[in-house]
Amino acid sequence: VTVRETRPSGPHWNMTPVADVARTDLWGRTYESFGEDPYLCTALIQSTIMGYKSIPPESTIVTGPKHYLASGHTVMGHTKGDINVEDRILREVDMPPYVASIKAGAQTIMTNYCTIRGVAMEAKEDMLTGWLKKELGVDGYIISDWASTDNASSDYGESIEISLNAGI
Repeated sequence: VTVRETRPSGPHWNMTPVADVARTDLWGRTYESFGEDPYLCTALIQSTIMGYKSIPPESTIVTGPKHYLASGHTVMGHTKGDINVEDRILREVDMPPYVASIKAGAQTIMTNYCTIRGVAMEAKEDMLTGWLKKELGVDGYIISDWASTDNASSDYGESIEISLNAGI
């Protein structure tokens, strides 16, 4: 249904599914997630993307899982909050849905509005270029959410430069 309704509207790109694992009930976007279980989220996200791709090639759409990475862990559930968890948790809990997305054929990844241990996701070269591009082989676009590159610096030009150099 999503593909059938998206294609006639013009853009052949659907910025879904939400690949966040909802780890706090306080998070204001839990309704967008497939839940708190990384296994369930991974299975449903992979199935969603495969469904987008299961129709004739001329009818498919570009998919873009979001909000990389770990929005469901924000302190006090704030959409633009800080995520204060170790890399091990990020890799074991939050990365599996993105790994499955990429294996299923996702062409883009959208970042989040959050900071991870005080650093804006758009400035996290280790997680954008390192984890996504080098480790997982993402060769499609990594895009920011609406104006989230502004989180990288208070200076607009500098924030764009930082984000691009990090992998956006």
